[in-house]
Amino acid sequence: MKCFVFLGLWASCAVAQDGSQLVGRWRSVETSKGGIGAMYDFAADGTVRFSPGAIVSTQYRVEGERLTFVPFDGTVYAIKWNDDDHMRLTVTGTGSEDYTRLGVSKDTRNKLAGEWTGTREMDGRKVLVHWIFGDDSNASLMIRFLTEKGT
Repeated sequence: MKCFVFLGLWASCAVAQDGSQLVGRWRSVETSKGGIGAMYDFAADGTVRFSPGAIVSTQYRVEGERLTFVPFDGTVYAIKWNDDDHMRLTVTGTGSEDYTRLGVSKDTRNKLAGEWTGTREMDGRKVLVHWIFGDDSNASLMIRFLTEKGT
């Protein structure tokens, strides 16, 4: 049995000796009251990346070139498509963020559906931002505060 502990946090324990049951991306299902959880990326070569960060589930709606998150504060983002795999989200007065699609688009009716990654400025440094937009109007936001590597 292989078990992993990072920064004093219990991460996971696998029964398979080769670790193959762990390969992939994992995140906390339950988070703190403020939405803080953990994200893990287990690779087949036995390496792992651990990131504490924000994990927030929400709903969204797209109307034309406008994106609104519910139940967030109702802020409306303008969407500018550079092509099917690149977009810019802009909020008037606060700046914009560029995102790149991970994988291929699976829903021709909802161009936003899928996984997107980009960066955001937080406390004077850039952090990785990962969005997953479902075709059912559900979305997950994950912001990695830092990343630790291990085996």
